[in-house]
Parts: sequence; C-alpha cells; structure tokens
Amino acid sequence: MYLKKWDTIGVISLSSNMSSLVKHRIQVWIDNIKKMWLEVKFPKNFWNKNKNGNNFLSIEERLEDFYELLEDKNIKMIMSSIGWDYSNQLLRFIDWNKVKNNEKIFIWFSDMTVLYNSILKKTGIKTYYWHAFLTQICEKDFLNSYSHKSFKEMFLKNNTTIKIYPSKKYTDHFLNWFDINNLNRNRIYKDNSWFKWLRKGKIKWEIIWGCIPSINHLLWTEFLPSFEKKIFLIDIPESDFDIKKWFEFNLLQWFFYDLYNAWIFDEIKWIILGRLYNTSKDEEKKIYDLLLKLTKNIPILTNFDIWHTNPIAVLKLWSYVEVDSDKNYLLQKI
Repeated sequence: MYLKKWDTIGVISLSSNMSSLVKHRIQVWIDNIKKMWLEVKFPKNFWNKNKNGNNFLSIEERLEDFYELLEDKNIKMIMSSIGWDYSNQLLRFIDWNKVKNNEKIFIWFSDMTVLYNSILKKTGIKTYYWHAFLTQICEKDFLNSYSHKSFKEMFLKNNTTIKIYPSKKYTDHFLNWFDINNLNRNRIYKDNSWFKWLRKGKIKWEIIWGCIPSINHLLWTEFLPSFEKKIFLIDIPESDFDIKKWFEFNLLQWFFYDLYNAWIFDEIKWIILGRLYNTSKDEEKKIYDLLLKLTKNIPILTNFDIWHTNPIAVLKLWSYVEVDSDKNYLLQKI
C-alpha cells in the first residue's frame, strides 16, 4: 500500500494520551507532514484530558477514536501518537470485523506491538514498524533525516524492494518534551557503527516484531500469532523509572525468560535486535550473553536501526526480508 499527494494520515492515542500535554510539539509534526504533501486528522477524543490521574483515555474513548478513523474513507494511514503500556486493555473490546473491513496502513511503535500482533492474528492485515509521531517526526530536523528518507522509500515511491543500510549517525540524547524551548534545539548525534553479529548467517524469511515487555502481554492468549520459523525483531524501550536510562537488566531477564518458557526462542529462525538505548559496554554484554544463552545457535544481528533511539527504519511486518552477514544491508520485500 502506498500514499499519494495530499492523502490523509489519522493520528490516534490507543495507549498513552501524553499528546494532550505537549501540543507545542504536535504543531511541529503537523508542519513537517504538510511539507511532505500529506494531510492530518485527529479524532474526536484525541485532545481530551486524562481522567483520575491516569495516563490514558477510557477504553470507550480510545475505541471511538479508532473506529472513527477506520470508517473514514479519506484516511489512508493510521499512526500511533506514542506507546506506553496500556494497549492490552483494548483487545477483548475491539470489533475485529470492523478492522478487517476497513483496512488502512497501520504504523505502530513501542507498546503498539500488542495491537500489531493482534491485528495480524485476528484479521491477517500486515502492519508497519516506524516512529510514533511524538518522537522524531516532531523535531525540526526531521525532513533531513534517515527516518524521513525511509518513510519516502516505503510509502511514496512505489518500490517493490528496499535496501536498508545502517544510518551514519544516531542519537539516544534525551530532550524534555514538556520544555517548549527544546523545539529549537537539536539532539546530540553520535557516529553509528555497522551491524553487529553475535552469530552470523544468511536467511530469507518473514519478519515479526515484539517490543519488550508489551509482547509478553500476549503470551498464551488468542491474540498472539505464530512465531514459527520467523525472524524476530526485538525492540526494548527506555526505563519505566528514568526515561534517560535503558530498560533495567533485572526486569529484562524476567521478560526474556517469559519468551523462553513460551518456546518463542525455540520456534524462531533468527533474531534482529535494535540499537541499544543509553547502555554501557558492560550492560550491552549482559544483554548479548543472555540472548546467546537462551537461543539455539540461531543467527543474531544487533545494532539495527530500530528501538527507542533515532533514527529508525520503516519495516513492513510479516513480509519477507533477506539478511546476510556478509552484506551490510537488509533487503525488504514490499
């Protein structure tokens, strides 16, 4: 599925509704999208304030917004505003026939892994991995970025294959979104290395995505698709306790062992791990050693341009990719 000039993107908060607190940041996003010759729509409840101290809207408000965008024939793409950890609240209340009968380009990020996998299992619709709109798209340098180029390659050029190379620069530098002055500041970028291989190999197969710990919400439920023989794209977020730090290793162990106990690591054929966020060399080694311990000699590629750093590449999920440790790119079949 592709976009045409002045197609409309609908934006939704199916997990956290932080968007209502950072309207100044959203205006930058709107400006950037319009410079890409695309239109924007926000559903009825998008700007509602959270109630009772919650970080999310009610289930009824979120589903009303979701159905509004689904049933709007002018909406070609639905993009999440941000992740967090609340999308699993919706699963048993969603009208899956309504989703199936109103197919859109769904772009998900972070906690939206819950909805991506559930939509795939319940409807067969393939979705896409990329930024939520509150992340890099809301920054002033977005239109010159690797992420923007990746978006154009996937949706605006009618490509049938895309070669995804590592970015030359990346950042995990945090700027407070609530400080309006940060809109005029650029984050600090670092030189990016090539892909890193924990185990080498070559494969052409379908790719599936799971953000830790959100994917764990689906284990042993009717909403989890099969991981058998898939390439498992693993995404790990920032700390729940300090957004400037990486996800705590002690917690990560729990969630990795959940996947191990659910036989996920026995079923898959390959792992692609996103670039690690604000980790030391010692912390990085702990993660790599754990993955090597829990997997049976399958190839593992790390330092890929996904995760909660910038930039990230667009990937069409549940579609074929070719990966070869002798080449420094991933070939995506669209």
